[in-house]
Amino acid sequence: MRDRSFPVRSVGVLTGVLLWLTVGTVSAQPPDPAPPSVGGAGGTAANSGASQGVLGEGDRAPKFEAGFTTPGSDGSAQLFIVATLPPGAHTYSITQLPGGPLRTKIKVKPSTEVPTIGTFQAVDAPRIERDEDAFPGLDLEIHTGKVKWVAQVQLATGVKPEAVKIDGKVNVQLCDAEGCAQPKDYPFTAGLRPDVAVVQVALPNKSVRTSVPARPDASPPVSPPPSISKSSAPAGSGAPPAASPAATAEPPGAKTSKQLTWRRFTTVAALAELVGADSNWIEQLSTNVHGTESTLSMSRAIFLGFLGGLLLNIMPCVLPVIGLKILSFVQQAGHNRAKAFMLNVWYSAGLLAVFLILASLAVGPQKLGWGQLFAETWFTITLTAVVFVMALSFMGVWEVPLPTFLGRGKAGELAAQEGAVGAFFKGGLTTLLATPCSAPYLAPALVWAAAQPPWLTYVVFLSTGLGMASPYLLVGAFPELLRFLPKPGPWMETFKQFMGFVLVGTVVYLLTILEPYNVVPMVGFLFALWFAFWWVGRLSPVVDWGVKLRAWCQGAAFCGAVWIVMFPGIDSKSLGSYSFSGLSAIMQERLGLVEQEEEEDLGPPLVGPKTVLVDFTADWCLTCKVNEAHVLRSAAVVEAIQRLGVATLKADWTHREKSVEVTRMLNALGSKQVPVIAIFSSQDPNHPSVFRGGYTQKQILEALKKAGPSPGAGT
Repeated sequence: MRDRSFPVRSVGVLTGVLLWLTVGTVSAQPPDPAPPSVGGAGGTAANSGASQGVLGEGDRAPKFEAGFTTPGSDGSAQLFIVATLPPGAHTYSITQLPGGPLRTKIKVKPSTEVPTIGTFQAVDAPRIERDEDAFPGLDLEIHTGKVKWVAQVQLATGVKPEAVKIDGKVNVQLCDAEGCAQPKDYPFTAGLRPDVAVVQVALPNKSVRTSVPARPDASPPVSPPPSISKSSAPAGSGAPPAASPAATAEPPGAKTSKQLTWRRFTTVAALAELVGADSNWIEQLSTNVHGTESTLSMSRAIFLGFLGGLLLNIMPCVLPVIGLKILSFVQQAGHNRAKAFMLNVWYSAGLLAVFLILASLAVGPQKLGWGQLFAETWFTITLTAVVFVMALSFMGVWEVPLPTFLGRGKAGELAAQEGAVGAFFKGGLTTLLATPCSAPYLAPALVWAAAQPPWLTYVVFLSTGLGMASPYLLVGAFPELLRFLPKPGPWMETFKQFMGFVLVGTVVYLLTILEPYNVVPMVGFLFALWFAFWWVGRLSPVVDWGVKLRAWCQGAAFCGAVWIVMFPGIDSKSLGSYSFSGLSAIMQERLGLVEQEEEEDLGPPLVGPKTVLVDFTADWCLTCKVNEAHVLRSAAVVEAIQRLGVATLKADWTHREKSVEVTRMLNALGSKQVPVIAIFSSQDPNHPSVFRGGYTQKQILEALKKAGPSPGAGT
């Protein structure tokens, strides 16, 4: 069992590395004692042989079975967990709304073998009861007997399914006619089960209402919530059904709210039922979607790619690095045209190199779209570290030669070589920072390119790169265009340090993209980088190369140790009882973000068929945020959505491992990037209106008019 007590052992590891940096010795900390087992009701340990008859213990404990189905060709499978509750006992659903009984929670241990785990759903909908005395006005979602939960999972490429084990735990509170037991974690291990078939899932909240059976008064439960007591409703009378949103829609001309109610997109199956589509609906979408990319010619796609790349230079994502490029332009004013031009060529080469990599990812097995790299945690962590290290350099913590610091003789030649490398690196970084933004005209070209033969995909991506690089090549060829810039002087050092703070601001933005449980570990790792580069930067530029190399190795070792403490930890297979969990896993446990996400109480469940607008977005997509603010929240669009009774869903694509169903839906709509808006008509859900990369208020209003109202809503 891996120790979850982070501070003692982790501080020991870091202290040992710091001592090694100074005196060359490393100390080790003894293992902490294992945490005590969590007991059941009455404080009895789970494995201590509890007395018979105690709810949650012995014969009255739930039995669990788990496994996953045979993966498909794409590595996707269905993870299932089956709980058999003891006779007379019940528990509450994983979708139980807050303000009432404790819901069941399912937590899955992160694993490199199974990087993607979708949202858990119950195969059979829970029974709905009411207890007006204890929880007035709240539906109680109850499971009895046997309960089965399933979730979509994605196995990593190359792993053998028969060797994969998925570990986790189910937190359940059991109740019966006498009261409730303390909530308890029940561990499970899921392996390959080729004998089990994939099952269809009932939609959440589509539950059957029943009356509450009367029972004798019982003492209060040992932990909240109380068990179901005698209902104030007469026995045998059903609770009033929830009103359909369509039935309560405001009539035409009524005053509408300026705010939209956004519900979370959960699964393709849930959306299909909401729009009134068939079970094989998603298979029909790919050939029916309404898009403009198929009408593009090759020449037009290349032109739009070039124009979109040119406009990327003024998008907010790249402004921090563009500021550094302005500094480089000023420095170039003091050199001859040939040197200035070559440095801009190197900068442009860095731009184009990253565009070639992005094109390779688009045509390769990954099929990654523009900006999709930011959905990968490893990419965001790496880019955050690189930008922070650049900020430290510009603020003077350590020195790296700028692209155009050229001198004379051998020193000048070395500086010129380092300048070329620096210019190439900054060009590549500019492209990476640009990917969260989608410039006008760019989306149609890239969507068209993704559906073409590989050589055409490379051509369009390269045209985009050339468009982005064209201003720098133009300035390099005609340096007189920079006459408006001030002459080189002491102000440049202040400007450089100021741009360092701008890059720190970029780091803050990148931290908002990370999962909440990775933010604190990332900050800890950034402090390690700060220390390591200070350790290197404190050395005089004239010290021997051996001293510099030793300092770099020591800094790298320290960063490596902190990385282990902050993120993966050390598995018990490596150090046995000395193993410990990384801070990322501990924060994940503390924040409870591995478990089923809670749904906000947005009123009664949606009942189809309805006209539906789905906004595919991501936290890292600045273009998405701008479009949402200026178009989707505009008074005209809000009024039209509410008047037509349109359901609005938010499909969050921020993190790949949490958005399996979102990716599946985007693929069906022929898109590899966000923003995307899809409007499904309740009359013809197989032919949605789809907008990729950008949209206007006029386009959305026309698409809503074309889709028509939901049944029972206004026109």
